[in-house]
Amino acid sequence: MKAAEAAHDPDSAPPRWNLRKLYDDIGLFLFSHRLDLTPLNFGCAHDYVAGSDRRIVDEVNRAIRERRLSNGWIEQYLAGQDSHVVMPDALHDATAQLAEELDRCLDQLGRSTERQKRYGTALDKTVRTASPDVLFTQLRDLTRQMVEQNKLAEIEMRLSHRRVSELRITLRSARQASKQDYLTGLQNRRGFERIVETWQGSQGGVGGVLAICDIDHFKLVNDRFGHDTGDRVLRYVADALHALAEMKHEVARLRGEEFVILMPDRTLDQAAREVNLIRESLGARCLIDRETKLPIGPVTFSAGLTALAKTDALAPALRRADAALYAAKRAGRNCIHAAVDRGQVIPMPG
Repeated sequence: MKAAEAAHDPDSAPPRWNLRKLYDDIGLFLFSHRLDLTPLNFGCAHDYVAGSDRRIVDEVNRAIRERRLSNGWIEQYLAGQDSHVVMPDALHDATAQLAEELDRCLDQLGRSTERQKRYGTALDKTVRTASPDVLFTQLRDLTRQMVEQNKLAEIEMRLSHRRVSELRITLRSARQASKQDYLTGLQNRRGFERIVETWQGSQGGVGGVLAICDIDHFKLVNDRFGHDTGDRVLRYVADALHALAEMKHEVARLRGEEFVILMPDRTLDQAAREVNLIRESLGARCLIDRETKLPIGPVTFSAGLTALAKTDALAPALRRADAALYAAKRAGRNCIHAAVDRGQVIPMPG
């Protein structure tokens, strides 16, 4: 069967190809099903075309038959796999396994120490009590036993060291994945909280600004064009906001279509100007839905800002920024408001 046929036939299980052909067929698969060239999509296409994961082959075939294969489907499917998104339970399991393996290592060290102690005692007793004609034989037997026990202990320790190393890598990856939003690649709320905590504990600077940005009329995009297009809009805005990272700001996806930004060493006026640059840049473009070719229109967002001192708790600051955001929404959207003294909210110049 030709690659083009395999890309459309949901009941075909792709064979293994040579490297060049594999890449060609991955590209054809993505193109045939109108999938974006993202790491998640490429990885799924690779496993499907190469046939390296029977479960993915079966699930993708089912999605093709039911006409459900899309960017959103792949993201949702892979989000349910432990290798792509690590949930708190998986993180807890990895930590528990690592602790168990370390306990096993300590237990092996304790047993090895005890064997060494017993060997020393037996050796001392043999030297003191054995007759000269049997001393050599007993020393040889004792030494042979100890050498064999040490070999077994060495093998056990080597295996445990390997397991501990693997578990440490798993734990490190799990911790990283637990702080990252899989759809946009930005930090999630958990990761953002750690970033703020680290910043507040650092030397230098006295404070900054916290901003929450919310995409305007995002539900209408999902309702009219579907969740795949909605996901692409989310990534589009996330990429635009990520440009703020070049100014040493931190950007995270807070929830749904909301993003949060930590802007150290900025006043409210400075922060508003920088966020406005992104807002105006997005609003100047008109997006087209790739499926229907209909115009989505400009994508805009509203934003709420508040000052954040290094001594401030994050939760109240988020509530202040959220109040400013809703004031911007009530003012007609596509604008920025800021929470100032005593809960007062004011519009910021555009």
